[in-house]
Amino acid sequence: MELKTAIEILEYHQEWRVGKRGYMRYNPNTLTKALDIVLEEVKQPKSYSMDDIVKCIEHWGLCKVEAPYIETFLNKNK
Repeated sequence: MELKTAIEILEYHQEWRVGKRGYMRYNPNTLTKALDIVLEEVKQPKSYSMDDIVKCIEHWGLCKVEAPYIETFLNKNK
């Protein structure tokens, strides 16, 4: 299961839990797998090379060199 799919499953579950969905289409095993994938992704430390940071500075300037901006930039330019 990919991270994107895991997030979609958990978002659907949350909508079902608060009453926005009529039925739960995922079984507990699938929910557990989705949660494991998302937790594993969150736990992984993010590190950026100097080349990555330089690319971001060249693209945005020094004021935007923060982890979320770097990650967004790098993911768009793969």
